[in-house]
Amino acid sequence: MTDVNLVWLKRDLRLSDHQALWHACQQGKPVVVFHLFEPEYWQLPDTSYRQWRFILQSLGSLRQAFSKNGGHLSFYQGDIIATLRKIAQHCRISGLYSHEETGNHWTYQRDTRVSHWCQQHAIPWYQYQQFAVKRGPINRDNWDSFWHRVMDVAPCPMPALRSTRLGPGASEHANASYPGNDQLAAKTAQFGGIQTGERLLESFLAERHTNYLRDVSSPSRGQQYSSRLSPYLAYGCLSLRQVVLKTRQSLLKEETKRTLQAFKSRLHWHCHFIQKLETSPEYERTAIHPDLRGIRTDNFDGDRFKAWAEGQTGIPFVDACMRYLRHTGWLPFRLRAMLTAFSSYHLWLPWQHPAQYLASLFTDYEPGIHYPQIQMQSGTTGMNPFRIYNPIKQGQRLDPDGHFIRRWLPELAHLGNSFIHQPWLCAHVSPDCYPAPIVEVSSAARLARQKLAVHYRQHVSANHTQKVIKTHASRRREGSRRAPPTQHSNQLDLF
Repeated sequence: MTDVNLVWLKRDLRLSDHQALWHACQQGKPVVVFHLFEPEYWQLPDTSYRQWRFILQSLGSLRQAFSKNGGHLSFYQGDIIATLRKIAQHCRISGLYSHEETGNHWTYQRDTRVSHWCQQHAIPWYQYQQFAVKRGPINRDNWDSFWHRVMDVAPCPMPALRSTRLGPGASEHANASYPGNDQLAAKTAQFGGIQTGERLLESFLAERHTNYLRDVSSPSRGQQYSSRLSPYLAYGCLSLRQVVLKTRQSLLKEETKRTLQAFKSRLHWHCHFIQKLETSPEYERTAIHPDLRGIRTDNFDGDRFKAWAEGQTGIPFVDACMRYLRHTGWLPFRLRAMLTAFSSYHLWLPWQHPAQYLASLFTDYEPGIHYPQIQMQSGTTGMNPFRIYNPIKQGQRLDPDGHFIRRWLPELAHLGNSFIHQPWLCAHVSPDCYPAPIVEVSSAARLARQKLAVHYRQHVSANHTQKVIKTHASRRREGSRRAPPTQHSNQLDLF
């Protein structure tokens, strides 16, 4: 039997700054680089066809890069343990190489099985940091310095790929059929791949960043002036370290640095949130603050959830954002927060169902960012102010002329600016054309405040809150950080 090193590609679909690939290729042995299509994963409620399609496109781009550089990329389908056993029947596996992954509960369990299998067969599993995220116990007081140390390391060079071989029983083509059940095909989703991600990064740093601060939250202009790099970072088409490095280089050239500094700060927050899920995997399924696990325990209102999920709540800006997201697979961060807050506060839905549904809609679904953000916007962390967005005011501020609403709610295209944000005030809008609001915005927000105030007064312990802060709160600009809400707090923000 031939000794081989295995490189397991997961969310790291690139060649440059790929530590797992580089280290495997330095050992002087044949290397099998493979991606595994896992049907069970694609049955999960937080996965979708739009994500699958982006990955297929990215793998096609990666396969071309391998071929161009004299390498081979292998594709398998099935269970990871069965795949490793199949390879082990034909080769002696000297080592398994991959990047660390902070995924959902399913990937965590899968990686645990792989770890046990490798230990049983005396196969070392070398895992490398994909982001500035620590495994094991952490001290948040030192985490900011850790992030900078990781980002300061020079990117790993691209290895020579001549040592790569096609794996036994593998396919050379990423031609697996989608094993999921959903039909969430985003009609105008971003195209996956290394080259597309690199072009977006170059155009953003060269010119698009100039309107970043002004338009990053705009429903109409955010698509052009935000970086749009999120799916390429989520699936590793781009290395975060390379993006940080190129941003730093651009900062040296720019006279006006404010926009790029803001973008670089977002890259820092990217790892900050993933660290939360890595430290506390329960973020995905239960409130991170133990005393807030008792809110929204009423019976789940399926009708409200369905109206919200389909963009039929009767609140135009909410519905336009949801329909836009369903169509494109992307939405500016502020509007993602608004959709989450509206479901949690105004509709009083438990956050878990909306979280899974939104995850499936996002082409750029990154579990480590998604679930901590969901809990922050749903008010279950105990250390963030409650953000009860007023979706009418948000629409009036971000879409003052109603162009975005008219584009995504054509049934309201005939309305003038006086009624476009509140069509229920117009006698000429029939419920058969567009639904009446499922809640009255102001009274629903008021009721949410009352419920939260009662729960905090009766159940929330300051000691438990401090434990959450110690484990998960950022230490950046600590003197200006807002205090967590208390039973006397009036931090129930109505934007």
